[in-house]
Amino acid sequence: MELTDAGNYKPPSASSLADLIEQLHRVFESDHINVEYVHDLMLSYKSNPKEWQKYAKFDRHR
Repeated sequence: MELTDAGNYKPPSASSLADLIEQLHRVFESDHINVEYVHDLMLSYKSNPKEWQKYAKFDRHR
């Protein structure tokens, strides 16, 4: 959990899919997971279809 200079909780932010993945890897390296932090991180990510294109496989017969 990151704090601001004033000591307040700074909500996590993921600016891209790659950033989200990188931050999730960092969070899950630890034995102790802050579920609220993961939840806030996931909520901060705004999905961009272009980022997901390489994972999508179109099959007109399915």
